[in-house]
Amino acid sequence: MKRADLIYIIMVLLIVLIAAYALIYKLSYMENSPTNISQITAERYSSSGVTTSTSGSNILSSPSNSIPNGIYEWSWEEKGFVRLETNSSGPYIPKRDGYYLYYFHNNKCPHCIAFESKLVNYLKNPDAINYFKNKLTIVLVACSWFTYECSDPTAQKTFRLFNVMSSPTLLLIKISNGSIVNVIDITQIYVDLINKGLIPNTGEIEPQYVFQIIKANI
Repeated sequence: MKRADLIYIIMVLLIVLIAAYALIYKLSYMENSPTNISQITAERYSSSGVTTSTSGSNILSSPSNSIPNGIYEWSWEEKGFVRLETNSSGPYIPKRDGYYLYYFHNNKCPHCIAFESKLVNYLKNPDAINYFKNKLTIVLVACSWFTYECSDPTAQKTFRLFNVMSSPTLLLIKISNGSIVNVIDITQIYVDLINKGLIPNTGEIEPQYVFQIIKANI
């Protein structure tokens, strides 16, 4: 083999290796780091925390940066997120028909922490209770950091099922006959409305605008 041919082969191999490394890095980065929401500092983040027993239910009461990994459902009566007993064999898919707002939370996500406290306050508002109580179920899916740091198998598989790579992520899901029939990315709609100047860019996701979007889609 000529020396020129050998040099050419080595160069081609180096290019292939560099391209492969760049692809692996990109795929890893997409899930490990938050996505910017148009000038919203959108490493979207949130949380809720340590469980305590209230009326026989596990109600979240700890800081937003230490929610035990798992699946939670908002209780309109008890005004708090209640931890669900789930089957770890697969992701969480509700059995009841209806609309569900899935909120994907990472304990290490600052924007989730900011959003979660606002979300809880909004859901305690009488207007929100009166309008959404019989129309919408809010599900909190909590991990420490996406699928990489998640001690609850069901929460981890739910992140994976919906390919959640940034947080906070809000998905409006319609369930019929125990199956998912429609998924609307509320967070993406929120970003689009900011880009069009239709809602203000406060640097965080604001629940009042989130639920205006939901009203238009249920």
